[in-house]
Amino acid sequence: MSFFDLCVLYNNLIEKTLKRLRSLGFKYVGISFSFDDRNLIREVKELGKEFGLEIFSRVDIEVNDPGQYHRLASKARRFFDLICVSKAPVNLLKGINLKKIALIDALVASPRLVGKIRSMGMRIAVEFNFSKFFKALRAKSSFKVEGMIRNVTMLDSLNMPIVISSGAEDPFEVIPPVQMVHTFSAIIGKREVNKKYISTIPQALIRNLMPLRWDVEGI
Repeated sequence: MSFFDLCVLYNNLIEKTLKRLRSLGFKYVGISFSFDDRNLIREVKELGKEFGLEIFSRVDIEVNDPGQYHRLASKARRFFDLICVSKAPVNLLKGINLKKIALIDALVASPRLVGKIRSMGMRIAVEFNFSKFFKALRAKSSFKVEGMIRNVTMLDSLNMPIVISSGAEDPFEVIPPVQMVHTFSAIIGKREVNKKYISTIPQALIRNLMPLRWDVEGI
């Protein structure tokens, strides 16, 4: 089974972080870059190959209005494999075309979006980011903690695609695959442990975004 961690932050510790990911059994990694660091994407992808990792570039955008969303999303599509909406008013997402994005942060992805996403036939996944969750816990931000748990629990019950990621900024924040799924299952109150959140769901997301490349490589 191939494991994905679709959110690892790019910084000067990226080489050590990639080594750690590979040692724990991950094969596919999403590296979150800023727009200013987009010129480093090719270099990091080549570095990933040295460790036997397939790297996907991503960018996280925060938007407040439709105009800002369309500007950032259009720019991002020129450089990045994945676009994640990490912060936005819920009502904004209900009123705009979401086809340019692949991921929506768990705190932003209200269950009210499910109907819209399904009706448009879009392949979009909700992302539960452990780093954000643990930071909210440490900050005693009950609004964020409860919001993330409430949203992913309801969305999971509605069979909305969900991926879980570490959000790691350094090697010590990388979470082993089995620990990730066990912890997530405990958070949303599920007895059964399912690895789909780091395997089949992210794989389907990537295959939909890059069908030709994946078909050629036989992944």
